[in-house]
Amino acid sequence: MLASTSYYANMLRTQIQFEKETYLTLKKAAKNAQRSISDLVRQSVEQYLQENQKKDAWKKSLASAGSFHSGHTNISANHDQYLGDEW
Repeated sequence: MLASTSYYANMLRTQIQFEKETYLTLKKAAKNAQRSISDLVRQSVEQYLQENQKKDAWKKSLASAGSFHSGHTNISANHDQYLGDEW
């Protein structure tokens, strides 16, 4: 018999607590969107994590600026020539 593949197969159950006002606002938002509270929370957490990954990638990119040396001393004046040779 083949194992059933479902949306919830990779889900882990957890419990979180909200302040009453936050919970009521979230419950209303879920009702208006015709979605579950869990679905809204999952989407929000995923969006938060993706945004932080992007921020981390930018930080790493900016931190690496100036870390590499080509050996050329006139790149700022002749960057089109050097890029044209490479591309």
